[in-house]
This record gives sequence, C-alpha cells and structure tokens, in this order.
Amino acid sequence: PDEALNYAPVAGLPALREAWRKKDLRDNPSLADKPMSLPIVTNGLTHALSLVADLFCDAGDALLLPDKIWGNYRLTFCTRRGAEIVSYPFYGEKGGFNLAAFKGALAKVCAEKKKVVVLLNFPNNPTGYTPTKSEARAIADVLIAAAQGGANIVALTDDAYYSLFYEDDAATESLFSLIAGAHERLLAIKGDAATKEVFVWGLRVGFLAFSVGGAPADSPLYTALEKKVNGA
Repeated sequence: PDEALNYAPVAGLPALREAWRKKDLRDNPSLADKPMSLPIVTNGLTHALSLVADLFCDAGDALLLPDKIWGNYRLTFCTRRGAEIVSYPFYGEKGGFNLAAFKGALAKVCAEKKKVVVLLNFPNNPTGYTPTKSEARAIADVLIAAAQGGANIVALTDDAYYSLFYEDDAATESLFSLIAGAHERLLAIKGDAATKEVFVWGLRVGFLAFSVGGAPADSPLYTALEKKVNGA
C-alpha cells in the first residue's frame, strides 16, 4: 500500500529508475564508459517527447526529420511549440538510410540556425527500418562533426520500438550510445519506454535520459536538467 497509494517522486521511483538504467546498459554495452543521467520516469514515451519539446523547442526552431515519420511529431513539436520541420528523403536511391540527404539537410540548417533539434526514430515508425551498423556509425559521425563545426545540436532518439530487430546487420544498440558524451555542443537525449520493449502497453511508463560531452555522470548539469524536467 505504501508504494501503490502514496505520491511517487516527480522523477519516478528511484528503484525503477535504477532498474531501467541497468537495462539500458545491458542492451547498449557501448554506454558503459559514457556519462549518462539517471533515467527520469514519464507517462509513456509520448509524454517524454512532449517534455523535450517544452524544454528545447521555441517558435521558429528547426526540427530535422525524414519524410517517413509518426504524425504526432507535428502535433508535439510544431502545433504545440512552433518548431519548423526540415525534411529529407528517408530512403536512398538504392535503398537503405539516405545518409547523404540527412547530412545535406543538417548542414543547411546549421548554416542558418544557431540550434537544431534532430529527431531519430529507429526502428522507424512507420517503415520499420533499422540502420545497419555502418549506417548508425555514419549518422553519429555526421552529428558529431556538426557539433565540432560549432552547431548546437539537440539529438533525440525515439527508441519506442527498440529490440524489434530482424536483420543480421541491423544496429542493435540505440544511436544514443554512439552520440552520448561525444561533444559539449551535442546534447544527446534518449526517449524510451517499457510499452513495447517489454510488452506492457497499458502501463504508460516511459523514460528520459541525457548525456553531454564534457559532463561526467555526477555533473550538476544533469541535476539541473532533472529539475527542469520535474518542473515541466
């Protein structure tokens, strides 16, 4: 009764947050030596996306998305917050992720804006596509290079369908693991949820985690981000 009836902390039950971090580290071994905040519990992954929009999107900000997206991104980031979508073709001419289009669209936005929000959703809704290991590494390299070039990047990975991999060469770690702690101008945000990963559709339990280059796991930056999320 004490757990079921009392108010939980705003950021979620500590034991649940620790358990989800252990799961993230088990699923993404590359995160083991990278800084990462303790995941914050949200009311499903859609709520996590909404919180990111509230914290990091102002009217006129650029939101980089492919032309194959879950439609609620428009409602969450554009209708609610006034972000402007910059789109690029998802598939290349020979199939696979269109890295050249992604790189070109990001470079164009970075030349015009001081900040860009990049949303990466794999396995992708609605296509189901997951990048290969080499594609995932290349996507991460493009984001890191943009940060090194002076752009401020907010890179959000929507991992709603994480673990649904069916190809031998599919990247089985979240893109978050490749960009976490990579650069001080690159804010990596991981949005995920128990909903589909562990098949509990009715529970509506999602998570948000942050990582920034140059900010170790015990950095006060993550405490500040947690307080901002709590306030939102």
